Amino acid sequence: MALKIIIDTWLVVKMSPWLDHLVRPMLDGGGKLQVAGWRPLAFVVIALLGAIATYIDNYSTESVGSGWPTIWDATYHHLQRLSLGYYDHSQTGNLLTR
Repeated sequence: MALKIIIDTWLVVKMSPWLDHLVRPMLDGGGKLQVAGWRPLAFVVIALLGAIATYIDNYSTESVGSGWPTIWDATYHHLQRLSLGYYDHSQTGNLLTR
């Protein structure tokens, strides 16, 4: 239902004049054959956009993931520096959740 609302209100109402302005010059003076001629170009553009999006996704995931070992090491070293008395008076659940 939410996707229908987004498509109906945003894509059709807001983007329709822009898309019509972009696509109309490509289709003037031609029929179904001219529309069929643009399909391979649209396929390549969509494939390129998908590849770019995949690259950005992989890059951001790797860059965020590469920082975790540093955080884990810092946490481990911090826990090792704490006194044994700290562990005697702290509850295990509090230590694990922190």
